[in-house]
Amino acid sequence: MKSEFNKDYLKLKFQKILALEVIKDKGIETIEITFSGGGDDGDIDDVNFIKNDMHHANLNADEEKNEKIIRIITDWGWSIIEDTADTAGDWVNNQGGYGEIIINVFNKTYDVNYHQYTTEDFNWTDESLFH
Repeated sequence: MKSEFNKDYLKLKFQKILALEVIKDKGIETIEITFSGGGDDGDIDDVNFIKNDMHHANLNADEEKNEKIIRIITDWGWSIIEDTADTAGDWVNNQGGYGEIIINVFNKTYDVNYHQYTTEDFNWTDESLFH
C-alpha cells in the first residue's frame, strides 16, 4: 500500500510540474484561483491564467490537453485551500468566506488571501438605567 501511495504521489507531482511547464511555455506568468463558500457549500469559482502583459490567456477547455491542465490546476487549488483556508476558518459553513490563490508560475510559489465572514451578536438585558 505504501508503494502505491508513493507512485500516486510521484505521478501527481510530475503532472503538476508538466502542467506548469506547458503554462509557462504559453507565456503565462500568473494563475489566479478564486473560491467562495457559505451555507454548507463551497467551490472554486474561477481559474484565470494571466500572461506577462497582464492579459488573460484563454486556455480552450475543448482541447483535451488544456482540459487536463485546467483540471490539474483546479485540483491543486483544492489542495492549497485544504492546507491554508481550511486551517484558518470554516469557509464553507454558516456565513462562510472567500479568497484567492495567486500562483507565480516562474517562481513556483503561491499566495493565499482568505477572508472569513463572521457575525457576532451582543445582547444586554435588564440593565439598570441608573448605575
